[in-house]
Amino acid sequence: MKKVLERIPDPRGRQGRDYRLWSILGLILVSMLCGRRGMKAAFHLGRSLTREQKRQLGFMRDPTPCHATLTETLRVLDALAVADILGAVVMADNGDDL
Repeated sequence: MKKVLERIPDPRGRQGRDYRLWSILGLILVSMLCGRRGMKAAFHLGRSLTREQKRQLGFMRDPTPCHATLTETLRVLDALAVADILGAVVMADNGDDL
């Protein structure tokens, strides 16, 4: 998953990069796969993770991103670029990329 999410271009400025983009997107993706809806649910999931779970998602320090960070990050992403990358992976997936 990390390899795929790292391909997504990060449009944030230097000041907006407290967390790696792939980590934020990974948290949102895990939240969605757990059946949670919305960024508030992803925020709460992030705060409930164990230290090891946070580390596996690339969060090396506490706390995980707040609701505003999750929301703002999604707002600035180029949706077409994300769709192109994820679509290409799905189409070419042989199990190695995820």
